[in-house]
Amino acid sequence: MATSLSLAIVASLLLTPTTANAAKPQTEASAQRVNTLTVPEDPKISNVYYFGNRMISDRELTRRSGIKSGDLLNEISVELRRRRLSDFYHELGFKRVVVETVSGVDKNHNYVIFRIIEGPRERPHRAMNIEDCVRRSQY
Repeated sequence: MATSLSLAIVASLLLTPTTANAAKPQTEASAQRVNTLTVPEDPKISNVYYFGNRMISDRELTRRSGIKSGDLLNEISVELRRRRLSDFYHELGFKRVVVETVSGVDKNHNYVIFRIIEGPRERPHRAMNIEDCVRRSQY
């Protein structure tokens, strides 16, 4: 509601003639106004880099994160992709993984860098049945 109200106020200010313009006779050519609004667009990603991944390929990380060249570069989407990668590593058993992101905008290049510290892979021990525990306790 506040946005539409402010747009209405701006439109009325642009369309009402000022007192200086009201005193001058206006012709058809001078009565027309052309307003051009330029809205800046978020930069697009040109390159995505993965550093520190030893156990998983770049292709698999790209597929899992869902980020690619040509996507819009904003902090929210990069943070979401970082969390996806962190969750993926946790599912594989890398409980101490650290995924950091760096995104930058140069003159011609917009890049995202994922710095990954995998840490050791932890695997659960063999599951034991209750019967195995009972047999072992009898000896």
